[in-house]
Amino acid sequence: MPPVDAMAFASSKEGLKAAREYLSSAQRLDNIIALRLSRLEILRDRAAKITRAIEYRPKRNQAGDMLANAASEALDVEEELMFDYARLLAKQNEINQLISEIPDDYQKMVLDLKYLQGVSMIGIARRLNYDERTVQRIHEKALRQVALRLALWDKEPEATHQRTVIRYST
Repeated sequence: MPPVDAMAFASSKEGLKAAREYLSSAQRLDNIIALRLSRLEILRDRAAKITRAIEYRPKRNQAGDMLANAASEALDVEEELMFDYARLLAKQNEINQLISEIPDDYQKMVLDLKYLQGVSMIGIARRLNYDERTVQRIHEKALRQVALRLALWDKEPEATHQRTVIRYST
């Protein structure tokens, strides 16, 4: 049986908030990646325009510098994207593992649809053929399960669970 303080945390507003934030972290990473992808597209377009300008002008110094800057910035963004993709994959795996530990299949489905697939509560209700309030109740029970597991993870030695830590050197 879980410790009393872990169960109290899982039932508290702070516990539910921590569970929501934890589960939403993959969506936040996905949003960061989307922003970086759009930035990369802008940089590639800029590099293509500069390249065309260089081809039609004999004077290449200023345009060449602009191209080098755009290419360098694009490489930086690509490097950040690779790091973010690795973080997103690790976070999604961690969340998948946590969700798999929840005993109730409907709670698992609601968490997966909401936090990994980005489906709204109304969309989840339609998919499961439930009313929205029932889905909200299932969601809240599932969040309590997540909060309990998060509280227990913080109390367990690192070797007993699969939380992933991403480190990289600069």
